[in-house]
Amino acid sequence: MSDLPTAEQSQRFESYGPVGIPISGGRRPRGTAIRYGSRGEADNAKLLVKAAREEHCAADSMRSAAGQQIAAEIRAIQGWRKTMEDRHAIVLRYSPLPDSVRWPDEVEGFIGVYDGHNGTAAAEFCSSHMHRIIFEELDRSRQPHPTSPRAGDRSASPTFSDVRYIEASLERAFQRCDDEFRLASRGEAGDSGTTVACAVISPTWIALATLGDARCGLRLTDGTCVALESDHRPPVNEPEARRVLATGATVENGRVNGMLSVSRAIGDFAFKPIDAPPARHPVITRPDVAIVPVVPGGPQPHVLVLGCDGVWEQLNVADVARRLAESSIGCLSTVLQSCCAMNQPLTETGAMLHGADNVTLGAAVFADACTATTVPAQ
Repeated sequence: MSDLPTAEQSQRFESYGPVGIPISGGRRPRGTAIRYGSRGEADNAKLLVKAAREEHCAADSMRSAAGQQIAAEIRAIQGWRKTMEDRHAIVLRYSPLPDSVRWPDEVEGFIGVYDGHNGTAAAEFCSSHMHRIIFEELDRSRQPHPTSPRAGDRSASPTFSDVRYIEASLERAFQRCDDEFRLASRGEAGDSGTTVACAVISPTWIALATLGDARCGLRLTDGTCVALESDHRPPVNEPEARRVLATGATVENGRVNGMLSVSRAIGDFAFKPIDAPPARHPVITRPDVAIVPVVPGGPQPHVLVLGCDGVWEQLNVADVARRLAESSIGCLSTVLQSCCAMNQPLTETGAMLHGADNVTLGAAVFADACTATTVPAQ
């Protein structure tokens, strides 16, 4: 049974916007939205008297080298929180880049959602710089395998060598983004951190990457969905809990050192001692990655979905992607508003319920979609 709002519920939301160990997905457990501070501090945090439902929207579209129309859109609402800490980015092929950066030959677009915590510094840095760093890493280290598809060649799919190259480039880019943020903040970032969900779009492959408890997925034209839904949170991810403990840190009340609910993030430098290598940090930057090759004659990309944990408390990736596939990207606002509680989401004891968080949801719809076999990153 779908978790999406009914037609009657959807009508109630239409007037709000200014414009019309791994878990298997599904709803997120309650009480995971606030990432920093003690449980008591989280549950007793004061919310707005009335939810801020005005939508912040970014949208862009382009026709790919393969002749496919790609429409991308991200919508965000502050909701019941007193501050808005989510950020996002859409960068398509014709978008201007810094003079020192060039588009990698095989890349046509990027879309990213950044769910900040304990301030906006980390999320703002990522929204401005992560795509640049990913493009630089993809371009800098590109040494194609003899059988690799070249730009403009639609007849070949990525080899295992290409998949490893893409995954390694993304891992380096996430670590480098973290390093550059530390340097740029000059120690003034405080405890700011951010989770990440992003996708890199190419005519011959689409790469998905997540960090923390943001999620993303790609629905194909045959109805299957490739999703990254294993949150990097010790309470629901036993391997993550073991990794954190192996660094000498603790997991108390489901949080790293009793404070941070995610164990992978950009920023959060209090959990990344500068005198220890990144692999020994309790909180690391290595993302989960999935590469979906686009193969002529196979299922093609249809709908790309990505969002912050405020969405996944309520819904799951496959249902959101299906709704967008059936109703087009125009229903993004309806789905977004359904994730924000109608009434102040606090119990009589002050415990926080679902629907209290900032909510950001992004999507890209591939028109004239016609194929993909999934090659998960190893």
